[in-house]
Amino acid sequence: CILTTAGCAAALLGTVNNTWWAVWFLAGFGLVSGHGIVAADQSEDIRRLASSDQNIALRTEVLIVSGWEPTRWGWRASVRVRSATAGGRPLRFHGRQPMEVRRTVAPTDLPTPGSVVGGLVSLRGDGQRPLLVASSPAVLEVARPASGTAAFRELLVGSLLASAGTDVRRIRSAELAAALALGRRDVLPRDRREGWRRSGLAHLLAVSGLHVGLVAGMVWIGLSMSGIHPRSARWAMLATLPVYTVIAGASPSAVRATLMAMAFLIGRQLGRSIIPIASVLLVTSVLLAVRPDLVRDAGFQLTVGVTAALVRWVPTVAERFPGP
Repeated sequence: CILTTAGCAAALLGTVNNTWWAVWFLAGFGLVSGHGIVAADQSEDIRRLASSDQNIALRTEVLIVSGWEPTRWGWRASVRVRSATAGGRPLRFHGRQPMEVRRTVAPTDLPTPGSVVGGLVSLRGDGQRPLLVASSPAVLEVARPASGTAAFRELLVGSLLASAGTDVRRIRSAELAAALALGRRDVLPRDRREGWRRSGLAHLLAVSGLHVGLVAGMVWIGLSMSGIHPRSARWAMLATLPVYTVIAGASPSAVRATLMAMAFLIGRQLGRSIIPIASVLLVTSVLLAVRPDLVRDAGFQLTVGVTAALVRWVPTVAERFPGP
């Protein structure tokens, strides 16, 4: 509480007086550290429950965000935990969590993406990435039918697969398109995903800055060719990129790329000079203030580190090489 209060006070002082960088550093340090201590304490509770020998039941309410895929003991999907309590104490999960429903059932009998489901589950795993386990579909109850972005993404995936018809090659292309454009890797058969992993190209299936950049480039080229003024085109991109990122699953790397693009576009709209490394630092600080647990996420570390290298050190190194 002290750190968070001090961070808010420093941020207010920096905004009102436009003071030097040390005040902003204290603001970021206070806000991120205060939020991070609370998040770390909650994560420790989750790790302790997951590694416990006792079968502790959690009363949860989760949002189904992906389709169900078969496992050895049942079916698994990615969920976002809206609320969870264990022994009357609330638990807070960050990001997506895997959830498995045991027993052999038809996938059509399971809740569809976009549904909010409540019920009793247990924690499994090693504590670093806990697995929510429901002993049976009977312990789950749909609290709200499918709606929102997850349901819309499921509708788009269904449209892609329906458009493929019965041709095997078109079906495979539709499955790959759903994975590349919408982040729905669960529609790809397991053996094909393993093939992508063995080839070292599995990262192309995860929606990231590459995909956001491709969408931004296509939108910009299309608007430019139609003769729209650059200022109007930038406003259109400011509206388009966040929508695509949310529909595609809002992975940390995609959010990082979208926020950087928005910082660039807003700066251009305001006539400000653009310093690429400053946008990297700004977006990283904002994401860590919202989700301090990202600091230990390997994907987040790589997307920030590689992007910083591209915008800061690659141009300097490239200038030393001969040729264009």
